[in-house]
Amino acid sequence: MQQLIAFFLNKPKLNYILLAFLFIVGIYSYSVISKEMFPNIESDSVRISGSYAGASADTLDKMAVTEIEDKVSNISGIEEVKSYISANSFSILLELSDNTDKQQVLNDVKDAIELVTPDLPSDMNKPTAILSVHKIPLIQVTVSSNKYSKGELIEIAKSIKTEMSKIEHLTDISIYGEGDT
Repeated sequence: MQQLIAFFLNKPKLNYILLAFLFIVGIYSYSVISKEMFPNIESDSVRISGSYAGASADTLDKMAVTEIEDKVSNISGIEEVKSYISANSFSILLELSDNTDKQQVLNDVKDAIELVTPDLPSDMNKPTAILSVHKIPLIQVTVSSNKYSKGELIEIAKSIKTEMSKIEHLTDISIYGEGDT
């Protein structure tokens, strides 16, 4: 190690050349690196979600999820099908193969849902399919108090949401806990 240090101490011109090289590589790297702070990451998956008020997980599985899974499993480009079922709602995640046309698979999935829809209960919300896009929250604001009721806190959160929606380039502002009143 001492020999390496002595080598660079005895060769100052080499040090300047290495410094210039690193500086140029740094400038080049900075110019080609993406500069979005929180870019949307589009994964290779399609998400089907649906709901049916008052239905148990078993009922949803028998009435809707199994039929939808059977229809979409035959679509080319789908590698894996994962289902998440809870009371009142379900979600089906379709993992896509590499080099698959995502938009074409999404359209095929929507067509499969249209074919299954007549077999679903008439009062059930129609399942929807979207390409999964993962978003990273820029900021999370929590509102809590011992003084105000939950309803009053929701009104405060709505006023904060209204003020924040005036900020340019904010695309999605959500209030969680609003439906639990």
